Amino acid sequence: MATFKVLLYTSKVLKNGEHPIMLRIIMNRKVKYVSVGYSCPIDLWDLEKNEPKKKHPNKQLLDIVIKQKRIDAEKLLLSLDEKKSYYSLNEVQKKIKKKQGSMGVFPFIEKIIKDLKAANRLGNATVYSDLKNSLMSFTKKQDLCFSDISVSFLMKYEQYYREKNVVKLVKVRTEVKNSKNIRKVYKTEEKGEISRRVKESSMSYYMRTLRSVYNKAITEGEVDRDTYPFRDYKISKFNLETVKRAISREDLREIEKYRFHPESDVFDSVNYFLFSFYCSGINFTDIAQLTWQNVINGRLIYKRAKTGKQYNLGILKPAQDILDHYSTISLGENDYIFPILYSKIHKTEETIRNRIHKVLYQTNEDLKFVSAKAKLSIELTTYVARHSYATILKKSGISTSIISEALGHKSEKTTQIYLDSFENNVLDEANKNIL
Repeated sequence: MATFKVLLYTSKVLKNGEHPIMLRIIMNRKVKYVSVGYSCPIDLWDLEKNEPKKKHPNKQLLDIVIKQKRIDAEKLLLSLDEKKSYYSLNEVQKKIKKKQGSMGVFPFIEKIIKDLKAANRLGNATVYSDLKNSLMSFTKKQDLCFSDISVSFLMKYEQYYREKNVVKLVKVRTEVKNSKNIRKVYKTEEKGEISRRVKESSMSYYMRTLRSVYNKAITEGEVDRDTYPFRDYKISKFNLETVKRAISREDLREIEKYRFHPESDVFDSVNYFLFSFYCSGINFTDIAQLTWQNVINGRLIYKRAKTGKQYNLGILKPAQDILDHYSTISLGENDYIFPILYSKIHKTEETIRNRIHKVLYQTNEDLKFVSAKAKLSIELTTYVARHSYATILKKSGISTSIISEALGHKSEKTTQIYLDSFENNVLDEANKNIL
């Protein structure tokens, strides 16, 4: 059985002339010391009571620190007694040092992000960065310890996220030219009320990532497995079934009616949406990275960033019209087609990914504005273009063996198995049904 006592370690003098305050551990007549992280001059320490004197300017703080160190040590000892019949003095000292030096949740996530970036796993790094930003918003940037993450904490975090994402406003945009006269900036005013339904998949996304962080912390000894909150808090409760979201040809025509100023962000955002629709639901990341070298003899030939699979599509007239517009402001055949990435600025994988993420967010915000202006029943996003492409083809009588319900599948692999077995001209003929 180990015993603990906090005292002033007068055998050692620090550079400031003070002595370190130590936690003394005695077990089987052997002694070990662990610093509590503070020091004190001998004339301000009560050697009989083993505490700072009343005249110490930081007595209140030191009293709290010392009390907490004792509590932590006693809890650790109790935990060890429950787990095993034997433990060594070195083990006790090591665990106390580890607890005192434990990393907070935010620094620990930063460490994960740094390691992932060093391994060039930028996509995974973004996942943890999103979690950190969400948690910091929830905690108002206050320090967060792993011991704070309980079932109650998770329930409050979930409730916070749900309330945060029920927004009671309609965005009314006013066009204002900026100083560089390159694009138009949109001011937002609050007017009216709408309610956005929180997506279960988003909440699951954050909770699964937080659970991963907690598991990594257990592995690295930052937190005890006994306190694991995800045994009782079940992430499986979130409904991850994809909500089918598609617009009709009529809705598409309504969108095409509106003519926004060519120098506005919303003009580009609508073009990204329409280009995706008319090019077989091409993903936004792939749109961003297209160069003029991907356009060959009236066909769009590119490799999907996510899978590495090559696509070869006949370019329909509405998509060609969009390309014709951007060809007039192109910087050359090696440059990106759309004003999302710039070859002289976005040179590394990280800068490219960050830029795409930023423009995608702005694009979806613009599309929500467009859907309100066109009085559509759903909010537009880049995802809706991909889903609408598949849905309209299906409603046109195209066989599911040519184009299946791509966005209804739980995996895109099933859809791609069907698409791989047909010649380009077969798919070109099918694509004409969306016109």
